Amino acid sequence: MVLCVPAEQADRALDRLKELGEDAWRLGHIEAGEGAAQVRFTER
Repeated sequence: MVLCVPAEQADRALDRLKELGEDAWRLGHIEAGEGAAQVRFTER
């Protein structure tokens, strides 16, 4: 499952999900762009 939240609420959402026993992590972010939608996978 993917949950999208505003960037300023990401840490709070992750903390809450972990409190509920969920394995949760930040997957990425959404940017404005032109043309067809793209998904880019990157490593930190």
